[in-house]
Amino acid sequence: MQAGSLDKRIRIERRIDTQDPYGEPIPTWELFADVAANVKALDPRERPVAQQLVGLLDTEFRIRWIPGVDETMRVVYSGRVYDIAPPVEIGRRDGLLLFGVAKGRL
Repeated sequence: MQAGSLDKRIRIERRIDTQDPYGEPIPTWELFADVAANVKALDPRERPVAQQLVGLLDTEFRIRWIPGVDETMRVVYSGRVYDIAPPVEIGRRDGLLLFGVAKGRL
């Protein structure tokens, strides 16, 4: 993975559930990683087939490989929040490919 192509910054956040005084869960998000990424808007013909997510995925994020990233996390980029599909490993721990859909577009 070439460093020059990773020209944007994204935040990967993980959900942490806390409780209110009545014991009800309150979802909050904390920073998991702030990383350089290559961001690409997907053309409808390029969208991957991933079970029920067909036709919904609109952005591709390529990052260097980091352990622990999964589909329960989200990406924040340029003021928008993206839910992500299960990450796809590029090479042998060379990088990760994250496909996301911006919240509010469903």
